[in-house]
Amino acid sequence: MNTLHHATESKPRGTFAMSQDEARDEGGFVLVGVVMLVLALTILGLSLFSLSGYEAQFMRASYQRTQLFYDAMSGVDRTKTIIATTNLLESAGSGLPLPGYPSIVFAQASQNGESTGVVKWSDPSKHITIRVRAEQPGRPSDNITIEAQFVPESDQSLYRDLIATPGKVFV
Repeated sequence: MNTLHHATESKPRGTFAMSQDEARDEGGFVLVGVVMLVLALTILGLSLFSLSGYEAQFMRASYQRTQLFYDAMSGVDRTKTIIATTNLLESAGSGLPLPGYPSIVFAQASQNGESTGVVKWSDPSKHITIRVRAEQPGRPSDNITIEAQFVPESDQSLYRDLIATPGKVFV
């Protein structure tokens, strides 16, 4: 009896040898993987680029609103100075808008419900209310109105009782 033995190639365990046909079938696998990676990175880059544009717009609007707030707060301090020097409530809004602050368009000071007349510095029960509005041209939704109250106090000299001595002082 003749038996035919086919010599089968036995691969040693642990080796990964491929035949030529198997290598030909998997030849484009790396290329497809690289193309997919480049495509994913391109999509990620474009989305981050568009997100940075959105963040820049948000930052600009936030900066403008913050600037309006600070302009209005400086308008409150300006109004305090005006009524302290002129001693008149109606002079609070004089000279607006200012050349350095075109956003401040309105300032009003009132005491005891009246916005005209002389300031009563000696009565601390009559608070002074100051209202200032700052506007952004072309953006009415960003307008800011600030109202502040403070207690009037008479001006005290800084030089009163400046020198304390048991003897005499000649001036």
